[in-house]
Amino acid sequence: VKITVQAVPGTGQGVQVFSASNDGTVRRWALAPLPYQQVVDLPGPANSAAIAADGRSVAVGLDSGGLRLYALPEMRVVGEQEKAHSTKVKRLSFNADGTLLASASFDNTAKLWAVAPDGTLTARQTFSGHTDAVHGLAFSPDGTLLATASYDGQVGLFTVGTEEKRFIDAHEG
Repeated sequence: VKITVQAVPGTGQGVQVFSASNDGTVRRWALAPLPYQQVVDLPGPANSAAIAADGRSVAVGLDSGGLRLYALPEMRVVGEQEKAHSTKVKRLSFNADGTLLASASFDNTAKLWAVAPDGTLTARQTFSGHTDAVHGLAFSPDGTLLATASYDGQVGLFTVGTEEKRFIDAHEG
């Protein structure tokens, strides 16, 4: 199960928690009252979820390599890429303004997706060079860099919109 938490001041939505599970569901939880408020059936097991900073959408990465974007609070599918990656989407991250979504996969790549106002996802860039699964990623605060972490022990630093990249030997595995 993967968990992501979001609190958006001034939206009246309070604090939200989303869990993506191998049972093929995404659940939206409120801190009070529990249990979950909403269950969404997925086409298969999920590995990751991320909420946009504005709290208006949640992205879900699937075992199949698929990617879905849901509008909040109604949890309506607004964007989908069935073959975003060739295998598991392990992590997701939005940039600060929610116009870009990054996905990390067991296919040894990370990808960048443009998120249109209507939720449409458009492939923008593939970040390659890792020799093992990419299991983590994060945008820099200004959104110009994407950092990746891989089971190959390296941290990748990619400049968004260019081919510029470098790898740092950071860990063993």
